[in-house]
Amino acid sequence: MQPGSITVVKNTVGGNGAFTFASNFGLTGLTTVGNTASQTFAGLTPGGAYSVSETVPSGWVQTSAACTSGTPAAITVAAGATTTCTFTKHPAAGVDHGGEEYRGRQRRVHLYQQLRG
Repeated sequence: MQPGSITVVKNTVGGNGAFTFASNFGLTGLTTVGNTASQTFAGLTPGGAYSVSETVPSGWVQTSAACTSGTPAAITVAAGATTTCTFTKHPAAGVDHGGEEYRGRQRRVHLYQQLRG
């Protein structure tokens, strides 16, 4: 049977960082540059019991964690196919991770709220 693979994608909105993961296929961390990072793990046994989780660091909020086949806690690997698991985070309210786009959006929301009274 042909092996499968898992690609883990880390996306951030409003800044970059180093993020810690736990998995049973070798992923321990990803560092975003340009608000994204990814790593692929090939040669995995189809139908194996694979999982990945991310430690949410202080100052960040996880907005989504999903896989194209299965869930992060129960990833489905098919023969000859790649399952992609994507984790997305944004800074917690009032936290600046160096993302100008995020800071600009926060300023607009704050101004809108002030104008509404």
